[in-house]
Amino acid sequence: IETMAIVALLSLLSLSLSVAPPTYPATYSFNGTFTITSAPTVIPLSVATNGNKGQQRFDSYGGISSNIVNLAAKEGAQIVPAVNKLICLTAAVGPTVSHGLGGLGDEPLLDFLPSLDGWAFNGTRSYSSPITGTTYAANAWVLNWTNYTVYSEFTFLARSSDGAPLALVLDGRDWLFGSHAEVYRMEYDPDSVSFDTPAESLFDLPTLCNTSASAAPRRHSRHLLSPLHSTLHAYLPGKSSGAKHVAALADNAAVVKQANEGAARHTARLHLDLAYLTAEERARVQSRRPAGALRRARDANPHPVQRVAVPDGDWTPPATLSWRGKSVLSEVLSQGVAGTCYAFGASEALTAAWAITNREFIPVSEQSVSDCAWGVAGEGYNPAAGGNMGIDGGFASYVYNYFLAYQDKNGVQSLYDYPYESQDGYCRATERKDTGLRLKTYMNVSGVNETIFALTQGPVAIAIDASLPAFSFYSGGVFEDANCKSDPDDLDHEVLLVGYDDESWHIQNSWSARWGDAGFVRISRKYDCGVTSQGTLPIVQQA
Repeated sequence: IETMAIVALLSLLSLSLSVAPPTYPATYSFNGTFTITSAPTVIPLSVATNGNKGQQRFDSYGGISSNIVNLAAKEGAQIVPAVNKLICLTAAVGPTVSHGLGGLGDEPLLDFLPSLDGWAFNGTRSYSSPITGTTYAANAWVLNWTNYTVYSEFTFLARSSDGAPLALVLDGRDWLFGSHAEVYRMEYDPDSVSFDTPAESLFDLPTLCNTSASAAPRRHSRHLLSPLHSTLHAYLPGKSSGAKHVAALADNAAVVKQANEGAARHTARLHLDLAYLTAEERARVQSRRPAGALRRARDANPHPVQRVAVPDGDWTPPATLSWRGKSVLSEVLSQGVAGTCYAFGASEALTAAWAITNREFIPVSEQSVSDCAWGVAGEGYNPAAGGNMGIDGGFASYVYNYFLAYQDKNGVQSLYDYPYESQDGYCRATERKDTGLRLKTYMNVSGVNETIFALTQGPVAIAIDASLPAFSFYSGGVFEDANCKSDPDDLDHEVLLVGYDDESWHIQNSWSARWGDAGFVRISRKYDCGVTSQGTLPIVQQA
């Protein structure tokens, strides 16, 4: 009661008094959580930063995954689980050093404790910490930011008594990790916060990173080693924006304007997570299928796979078909800060196949796929063989290969028992409940007739070209662009095909329900962006 009374009194006083925000030093450490509301995922974090030396480390899920940047040594790494062992994925880092996705820019360290210059004081409120279970009197500062049609609201809460950080709420753009527009919460344990200089040894790469059997370059990452970190500061007060990202915003706004005012058959809007990215950066963020010849690797298959056979004779396809709204699809989710589109496409197709065949809805766990289906068929980390690499991307067909090889040993887990974490993790399949869902085989699908016939059986996991700016900012209508490619080497994103009409294909994406038309997109059948080039249809066993 006393605490609430104090908060009420402070709130009244704050109506007429503005409180100066805390200023945090460049060296700090703390424990906390990062919540992705649309996944939904709560990631426990332990963070240490020495901004004076360009050093940062954060460990998630109690140290299961570690991320290290050391600009002084021009090195960085992620230490992550691959099925049942730790591996080290390395990258050269620094303002002038390139790694798998390009340089990190001038400000590669994450703003876990941002500068509040330019934020408006928003009064004092009561805040109940989910970490400590304690209710605090908290001062609040808000930054409302609008540019073109992009709008975000950021709220920072600090303990009134000493300025210790409590929470950072990102409603819109996730400028910490660069993922899709959503409501994100960074929550701090205020009693764990220290501004002492972290030990130098925290930023040393472990010996694991020096062994060739365990170390390899990171192909993709939206975690600490992402080059997007230099773009995430483009509008924050006191941060250098970078001319190329200001220019990128103008270019992307022009794309949206052209779609909305020109002859395009679709509408567009500036999605918060993509608005500041250059075309090259956008392609890197969205591309989560291995590049080049590896995209044809499904043809060299360890399991005999048939093609979908269109019936002989006078088979007449339905004029239109849609599985949307028929209780066989998983809800539209977000792959968040990971390159797991292949896991979403394959898992959602398998979920739908089981629901159609056995009248039982079991949402297959995307995280179990990311954790357990490393390698071509789950054999573990093998960069030479290509195949699936956890949050680094993969193929739907390799997911099915994993299930065919390991489902009797590992089982098949549901999203409820093996929730999505948006990061690499150990394979915990045998520790979680087996749903009893079993894959019988799967069929490769290509060509219009095969694709339509396959859709009459159930939703199809497909690969598309998602690299065009116009696609990134799609919001409704029929997406039709003659520049959209369909060769397997150009297909960079796995999605779920759920229907068609006489002019378009209907697709469920994994960029959250705030993207596109509530998470869906219609792609023209004239320029189909690869919809009919490389699909897979899972066939499940009878229960």
